[in-house]
Amino acid sequence: MPPSSCVDKYRLLEPQTIIKEITFALLLYRHAVNAIFLTSNYIGLTLINALIGPPGCGKTEYLHNTMLSSPGRWLLALPRTALIDEQAAALTTKVLKNRISPSITAIHSDQPDKRGKVGRRIEDALRDHSSSEHSVVIITHEGLLGVDPTLLKGWGIAVDEVPEGGVLSDVFKAGNGWRTLADLYRLIPLSENSRWHLVMPRDDVELPTIGEVIHDTAKALVPFHKAALSKTRAVYVDVADWKAAKGTKMQVKWYSCWTPQGLAEHASSVTFAGAGVLNSLMYHAAQQAPSGPIPFEVIDISPQKPRTSAPTVMIYYYTRHLGSTTWWETDEGSRCLVAISRHLEAIGFDGYWSGNDVIRPYLRHRFPGPECQPKVAGTNSLRHHARCAYIYSSKAQLCDDAVLETLGLAREDIRRAREDEDIVQFVFRGALRNGDFSGNYEIHLYSEDQADRLKDYLVSNRITDDVRLVGVAEAGIVEVKRPEPNTRSKPVEVDPVTARQREERRKVKAQERMQKYRDQRKAEEIANGTARGPGRPPKCAPSVGAIATDYLEIRCQETLPSEGSDSNDFRFHELKVQRPLDHPQDQGRRAPPSEPSPN
Repeated sequence: MPPSSCVDKYRLLEPQTIIKEITFALLLYRHAVNAIFLTSNYIGLTLINALIGPPGCGKTEYLHNTMLSSPGRWLLALPRTALIDEQAAALTTKVLKNRISPSITAIHSDQPDKRGKVGRRIEDALRDHSSSEHSVVIITHEGLLGVDPTLLKGWGIAVDEVPEGGVLSDVFKAGNGWRTLADLYRLIPLSENSRWHLVMPRDDVELPTIGEVIHDTAKALVPFHKAALSKTRAVYVDVADWKAAKGTKMQVKWYSCWTPQGLAEHASSVTFAGAGVLNSLMYHAAQQAPSGPIPFEVIDISPQKPRTSAPTVMIYYYTRHLGSTTWWETDEGSRCLVAISRHLEAIGFDGYWSGNDVIRPYLRHRFPGPECQPKVAGTNSLRHHARCAYIYSSKAQLCDDAVLETLGLAREDIRRAREDEDIVQFVFRGALRNGDFSGNYEIHLYSEDQADRLKDYLVSNRITDDVRLVGVAEAGIVEVKRPEPNTRSKPVEVDPVTARQREERRKVKAQERMQKYRDQRKAEEIANGTARGPGRPPKCAPSVGAIATDYLEIRCQETLPSEGSDSNDFRFHELKVQRPLDHPQDQGRRAPPSEPSPN
């Protein structure tokens, strides 16, 4: 006889099958609880997009098309002022070509016909366009870091490349200037036993302006003062009293970490576009935020614009020892730079080139290739070159110890975020950036380890498999050995109090967010008339057995054999987590649209 009910059907199943079903139900319950908890952790935060892919895959075009095809208010942040003018012109050309009507406003410091401070002009533009139907305001990364996040409500934020000034750290000797620091800033301990103290500008004194700080004779303190006087970031030092900083030997460590949390709390969307977003110090700082890790959604657009040709890349390196600015300032280190400059001159090097400040004087006027600044992310004017030289180093130094401790990083993380990222950005400014380039591309780097890491990047990102490393024996410095330093750098000691405080703050913030979520749910239940009063549930509440019976009946309907089938086999379905639906305001911004259509 056929089973009289779904439950009778399940009585015919093997006990192992019933156990599997109960286990499946428990897994569903656990996933539901986890989803509720994760959602409550980030109530009120806009999800941050990380738009990644190798240079040249179309990240900037993606941003442009999104902003022009999605009416709204957009704030675009770029690394340098020259790029602002370049991209403003490109956006204006697309606007005229497609007969659409967004306003394009460029704001930076190299506009002699504009009056007023840049920060004030940015704030005025945000207020003037607060009710605009479609506008794009373009500023620098530095301008973005100084913007009051509350002015960005309803704005979409697009950041091309990662802001370099987000994470700052350094050391300075106050000397007799400790009295001035004591007059300007109070020190507030993070806890009773922590050595880190928050720097708070005093409200009972006349604070210096940024202009006065920039022109101050104590140049080593300029970055510290600018960060400490900023209203959008916090600064911490490792002294409890400014008097402890007096003298000529005492060094004060300080750091300041900007995160995009303020943007996520107010903006309608936030996107960081860059090949190295996930290796950047800004991203590491966001994962160590006091309120807990800030979530990023990774969008890799490289498959949408695959390369059509594979070039042959020749990477020439000059030494097997590591380079550094300290080494190059020595007699033997400077001899290595002279040898490199003579070799580039002998081969008639005509590609674009750059390096650290200490290096560039050695290479100038030696060969016809154009000199560039070391930071060239986003530049498109060098695409016709098939040769480049980048004699460069940007490794972790003493001034990075505070960040290493605070973010829990290794020195290799600093090198990856700075030196490796700068090398990738530089070599991709030439013809290698073009997806249809299939010729020979020549790169000159200082050391073999840099060449090895660049080769790994080119191969792993499917730029080309034909990468050849060549040691330049003609320069005569491949086998030069760097002497071991007299004093090895000590590993950074993480303050256990600081680490414990970060974990405690995360727990407290998580509890607060969970309580906020429970309060919201309670308010909704009261409004819907479904709230349960205090005390134990009534005895008429459904039993676990009833709930299990309902569940089995539902599952039975899902797994009954089709009509005409005699199979009683039980099908165990794979649990798949569905992608959450986009917020209505963000629909149309996820996939890169085509060129906007004319009206």
